[in-house]
Amino acid sequence: MKLTRRQTLGLAVGAGVAGGCSPLLQNLKASDEPFAAPLPEDDPYVGHLNRFAFGPRPGDVENLKAQGRQEWFEHQLTAGTEETNAFLVLHLSNLDINNFSAWDLRNWPPEHVLDQLQQARIMRAVHSEWQLRERMVDFWSSHFSIYANKGLATFRKPTDEREVIRKH
Repeated sequence: MKLTRRQTLGLAVGAGVAGGCSPLLQNLKASDEPFAAPLPEDDPYVGHLNRFAFGPRPGDVENLKAQGRQEWFEHQLTAGTEETNAFLVLHLSNLDINNFSAWDLRNWPPEHVLDQLQQARIMRAVHSEWQLRERMVDFWSSHFSIYANKGLATFRKPTDEREVIRKH
């Protein structure tokens, strides 16, 4: 069985819950929607969502067909700075890296900071309405790469992503 990117990210979050990676993720509720049959890759709407988002979620292809590609792009480009998904906002607000500065994080175990940074990225990739923004944050974070395991960069990386990459 071939999995889409979105299904793979969902399984990664689920594996984090099952493996006990974080007490926060232990409260993550499972999706009520079953896995759908794989969508045909030659469908232009599926290709569009694979290229400009993290793959289609259930209902995304139908919404894209009804909305049209141009309108979808315009909607994605009007993304505000705040998330609209209450479930995602709740879980992101409980992550310590979103509540503390690099100075405050400096005495924490580096693995804890990097784990939370990765959890935030996966949660946004799976649940955010603003998929184009998340793809661009991923692109620019990779382009302006900061090696997180070098010196104090571990503690600066969450602030860099929040205040520089995501903001601009």
